Amino acid sequence: MHQFIDSKKRRWSIEASGYALKRVLKLAGVNLTELDEGRPPLVQRLSTDMVLQVDVLYAILQPDIEAAELSDEQWGKELGPQGHLDGVEALRNELIDFFQKMGRTDLVAVLKAQMEFGQKLITRKSLLLSGIDSDALIEKTMPLPKPKPLTEEAILDPSGTNSTNTPPS
Repeated sequence: MHQFIDSKKRRWSIEASGYALKRVLKLAGVNLTELDEGRPPLVQRLSTDMVLQVDVLYAILQPDIEAAELSDEQWGKELGPQGHLDGVEALRNELIDFFQKMGRTDLVAVLKAQMEFGQKLITRKSLLLSGIDSDALIEKTMPLPKPKPLTEEAILDPSGTNSTNTPPS
């Protein structure tokens, strides 16, 4: 069993079981035993789709959420960003433990490979973004127009009217 804490300091325990997986299938439409299926594969969607993550967490925790007398909307609001992140990590670790005990080393390998891939992708994107000179990129893609050179006339007549072109009074 893996746990995480939401933004209201409530502790939630994720416990994977055959019944919990069935509940996730029923409530969220996600079969957690088919992690490598689909386009993109479910394991990738679970790593990147924040709405799907909340749906799966809610489905796994639904009996506890109801016992706490929280609506799904309240629970979602009170999850908070850190709770969301920690909940996804707890879910992933719980699934690894569960599938390991069930002898589904293929699914364990899929989850671990996605974790490693995700970390490498984040590292690579961070390195790429840190190497970007945003000022130079903006100047290259959206250069400012070159100012018109100042003439002696413009300096002598800052109002913009040319005294030689005005009719005599």
